[in-house]
Amino acid sequence: MADITSVYLVGKRPPLSSHPVIWRVLARWIYRRLHWCPDYGIEYQGIYTDEAEAGYAASAPGMFYMELPLNAELPDQTAQYGAHDFPLSEASAEYRNRKWPFVVVPREDFELLDQKIERLVSGSAG
Repeated sequence: MADITSVYLVGKRPPLSSHPVIWRVLARWIYRRLHWCPDYGIEYQGIYTDEAEAGYAASAPGMFYMELPLNAELPDQTAQYGAHDFPLSEASAEYRNRKWPFVVVPREDFELLDQKIERLVSGSAG
């Protein structure tokens, strides 16, 4: 358990596909434009340590999974962290391939990258 740095939250909400097309388009436009969606109606189903298991558990209409840091928190800014998908949604590929302006990187990974850069810079100076 000590090696686990993130978990996958599985939840469900009323599926967007159950609404008329115009409302789906509007909801996705608001989401893309404001990076916001309401939490109304979300029911949390479980937490998994394996993404494949979370994806399987989220394989029903309106269900999703998202990766969250374990024993840490995300910043206040809207930022990309790990996986987030609605596996059965027509927008699944959009969720998997989205690119937010900010990316959350665990401090340990950032420090390892900094050390590697230092070694490269000091190695090329000699």
